[in-house]
Amino acid sequence: MKKIMLFCLSLLITIMIIGGTYLFVTITSGALLFIAGSLVFLMLFFIAVIGLIKGKIPRFKLYNRWSSVRLLLYSSLSALVLLVIWSVSAFIQTEYGPMTASEKIELLSTVNGLSEDKVQAFIQEYPKLEYEHITFTYHPESENELQDMLHILPSLLELEKEIYGGEVDKAERLNVLLLQNEADYLKLNPYSIEQESGSYYPLFKRMVLFKDDNIDSVGTFVHEYHHYLFDLYLSEVEIEKDTLPVWYNEGISEYMRKQLVGTPYLYEMEESDVLLTNLHTNGQWRSAYENENVYHLALKGVEVIVNHQSEAGALSDILLKLKDEETFEEAYTKQTGLDLNDLNEMLVSSNEEVDQAWVTWDTEGDYESAEQLYQNLLKKHPHDSLVWHQYAMMLEEQNKWDEALYARQKVIDIEPQGASSYLNTSYLLVVIDSEAAVDMAVKAWELTQADPFGNVIFVQQWMEEVTHFHTLKAEGRSEEAKKHILVCLIVSPYLFVNHFTKKLRLTHHYFSQ
Repeated sequence: MKKIMLFCLSLLITIMIIGGTYLFVTITSGALLFIAGSLVFLMLFFIAVIGLIKGKIPRFKLYNRWSSVRLLLYSSLSALVLLVIWSVSAFIQTEYGPMTASEKIELLSTVNGLSEDKVQAFIQEYPKLEYEHITFTYHPESENELQDMLHILPSLLELEKEIYGGEVDKAERLNVLLLQNEADYLKLNPYSIEQESGSYYPLFKRMVLFKDDNIDSVGTFVHEYHHYLFDLYLSEVEIEKDTLPVWYNEGISEYMRKQLVGTPYLYEMEESDVLLTNLHTNGQWRSAYENENVYHLALKGVEVIVNHQSEAGALSDILLKLKDEETFEEAYTKQTGLDLNDLNEMLVSSNEEVDQAWVTWDTEGDYESAEQLYQNLLKKHPHDSLVWHQYAMMLEEQNKWDEALYARQKVIDIEPQGASSYLNTSYLLVVIDSEAAVDMAVKAWELTQADPFGNVIFVQQWMEEVTHFHTLKAEGRSEEAKKHILVCLIVSPYLFVNHFTKKLRLTHHYFSQ
């Protein structure tokens, strides 16, 4: 009995040592450790076999065949444990990239929280909907959100083709769980991070979302759907995921969200020491996420690439270039002619130049110099909506209606799902084309209704007021129409001014022209 207990204890200690070691090793060092450990256990196995044949090997403290049997079992079981732990470690790091010990522990805990038995028991009475390559399992109260997701899928497919040069092979189905509320989400995701609105698990090709009036569930669906596409595409073109920086995956996900849904709130790019080059691993990303808006930084990084290359397909071209290069950085440089330090510099300098242009006309009143600054910015960043927005405001200040309207239309082209783009255009069109102003106001109202952070009451009020203004003009009551709209513009807009951005400053003096 004593020998059996010692045998079990030695096996347990070996398992703990192997498991603990693999928490800290990379995929390469883990493979080397597996080879070395396998050779050690193989040697012990052969010694045990010889001991069984000879009856004893005193040199290795095998004094009888039972000692050899114990060594044989120990070497065999230890080798099996080593194989299993190495396989799990390699698979996790292949799927998720390089990870710290704490990240591996957290992931394993999360996977346990999403075990298949637990998930199926939780959703066993949920209805299901099969749609092409997706299986939706949803709470009955989340059916409206489900329909919104189905509605956006055709547009999502078109953007997918634009980015990846065609439709990604969806050999593996996507399972989407749409839960009733955040409480249910936390039951299945006990280790979710703060303010998490959804998640995607590559191991299961599963997306988990929840219904919440304060969360843009469709935007979250688009973001997580790209993670699914990204995994499938990398598998299709045979690229290892751990060779790619986390920010690139997250940035493309945010880019797709912005293109199809808009952002649920305007990001604020504050002074930050975080660089894209420091957001390569999951550990770096999670650490920076605690204090910085890394999603916005990643989005801006991807937008700079698209702007510089003039097409979204450049994003997948960089990935394909990686097949011929050793690192993502080399592939990026070969494809774009820049290096990642240039990208970091472009992001920083862009923000500084935008601020400078704003101050030049808004504070200093130097419109001529500001005009040149904006023109230079738009040459470098033709798809930057903030630059076009500020440029439009400056043109409005100068009563340059046609140029301002063109700038406003560019903002709409860049952010077709941004309610503020249509609202600002509606303000401008009041003095140009009141009927078009009504159309823009209606569009802004429709988009604001879909935005959980949208000020629906204000936008609806503006829509009603500008509609009444247009009606008065159509009836030939011009003076009455003018007085009506001036009252609306003087009283209402400042209640709305900070809803979209701190830099938004509505101008009204030209309405008195």
